Amino acid sequence: ELFGTTITLQEVAHAAGTLPYELLARIHERVVRI
Repeated sequence: ELFGTTITLQEVAHAAGTLPYELLARIHERVVRI
């Protein structure tokens, strides 16, 4: 789990030293749409 019910997007962003928006904006670079 990258983020979801156990860990929030804000917690992941804080640990990475970035903003939640930046994490969401960069997901499309690695995830293939089906």
